[in-house]
Amino acid sequence: MTSNIKMYRTKKYLLTTGILITITLLMVSCSLQKKSVYGLEEYKGVLGLKTLRKQSWFKDEYNRYKMNDTLQRIAENLSKHKIIVFGGGWCSDTRRELPRFIKILDQLNYPMQNLEIIFLDRDKKCERCKLINTPNNHNVKFVPTFIIIDASGKEKGRIVENPSLTLEKDLENIVN
Repeated sequence: MTSNIKMYRTKKYLLTTGILITITLLMVSCSLQKKSVYGLEEYKGVLGLKTLRKQSWFKDEYNRYKMNDTLQRIAENLSKHKIIVFGGGWCSDTRRELPRFIKILDQLNYPMQNLEIIFLDRDKKCERCKLINTPNNHNVKFVPTFIIIDASGKEKGRIVENPSLTLEKDLENIVN
């Protein structure tokens, strides 16, 4: 009878241990196999245009976007401004609006050295951001946020999440 109890306890121990090992392996496997759907979802910090332009979601939206005719009215004035963009790879609004915005800047021959793109986490934070251009310094609550800054360093205006009219018209209203 005692050998039956010992055998029962051994089987129970082995079954419990096997279940725990299986659960652990599944958890590790799932975390290792977690693939990025869009790329840059978890990226935080200053992001270069070269890296951004390599993303398939960026290329797709950039090529798909058709601009309107207000570009000529903003070309000269916009080039005198600095632009800071706060976004997130996890954010569908960023994945839609940022490629469109960059396409507009490309068409205007905007001096890209005056553009800073900063990706934030879901809490709108970024430990690796430059000291002056942090989300807190710019009161960023939603992404994407496109901040237009004039030559004196003052904020001229911003586009938050989605343009009110279109990106082009909103930019025109800010810089003219």
